[in-house]
Amino acid sequence: MQATIIDNLAQFDALAQPWQELAHAADSRPFHEFGWVSSCLHFLGRQDDRQLRLAVLWAGERLRAVLPLTVRRHNGVRVLEWIGVQATDYCDALLDPRIDRSAALRALWDALQRRGGFDVVRLGHVRGDAQINVLLEPLHPWIETLEEAQYLPLRWASGSDWLAEQSARMRERVNYGLRRIGKMGYEFHVWEPQEPTTSVVEAALGQKRAWLETRKLNSFLLDPEGPEFIHACVAAMAASGSLHLSAIRSQDRMIACHLGFLRNGILYYYMPTYDAAWSKYGVGTMLRDSLIMWACDRGLRQFDMLLGAHDYKAQYGVAAEPLRTLALARGPMGRLALSAYKFLVARARKAAGHAANPA
Repeated sequence: MQATIIDNLAQFDALAQPWQELAHAADSRPFHEFGWVSSCLHFLGRQDDRQLRLAVLWAGERLRAVLPLTVRRHNGVRVLEWIGVQATDYCDALLDPRIDRSAALRALWDALQRRGGFDVVRLGHVRGDAQINVLLEPLHPWIETLEEAQYLPLRWASGSDWLAEQSARMRERVNYGLRRIGKMGYEFHVWEPQEPTTSVVEAALGQKRAWLETRKLNSFLLDPEGPEFIHACVAAMAASGSLHLSAIRSQDRMIACHLGFLRNGILYYYMPTYDAAWSKYGVGTMLRDSLIMWACDRGLRQFDMLLGAHDYKAQYGVAAEPLRTLALARGPMGRLALSAYKFLVARARKAAGHAANPA
């Protein structure tokens, strides 16, 4: 097997078919499909002039492994990061399960080291079961951040079984809410593969951007490339069969939307939105409850709420998945930069601790 580095878009785009064949063989998550990574690279990669640094492993003409990375400059330091980490909840290498994982990752890493051109490796959103841990753990990376994703294991045979096990208060919320909006002409709907997607995607983008702007939050969705990325991603994921769209809608309006993905029995709850004018009706919660029941009815095994320890998730009795940001230095510049960054992070954490616990 031979490991090489790809650093131009034309060569990257030529990987579409072998990459998808690899993703299929690996039963990958949707975030590791070619369409997702390509959408991230072509649109979000323009935001801060990221340079492609893709490590690939071939066995003859068969693609066996991929490390999807880019390099960006931050204060003069060259940082090696995942492609699309701004929008991707779970980041990892993509490996054919039939090959030796440790040997494959070492070959990819050695190719990156020979190519050079980076000072610090910073890999975010790494799950505990990520393939890349086999490579990183012996290198003793610095754990910059520790976050959590939450997911709901689906052990119920139907949505009604799930609802029957919830508290009386939640059952009343779900039943009353659905009856109420039903009388107003709204219903829960899941898109079939042949249905046009433009209307629900535009509604979701409009609602999400308005929500972010109202709260003065930063997000790639507020940049010009954000909507372009979403539209490209929707088209790619629809083509691969992973796209999942739903909404609470009437004949002429959508008051809550969800843009997510369905793969290998897991529904990924990626971008939920709602119309602020309907917030008093709890339509966002209503859509989430309806999705959980829909997933149970179809025999899915997990409802993955992804990154973020948000308060609303606790009511569902979710399990947690730790996610780490791991950093390594390369060369004198990298060691100096990472040492300085560690100092700044430690000082900021100490200041935050003092603010939270004043004497």
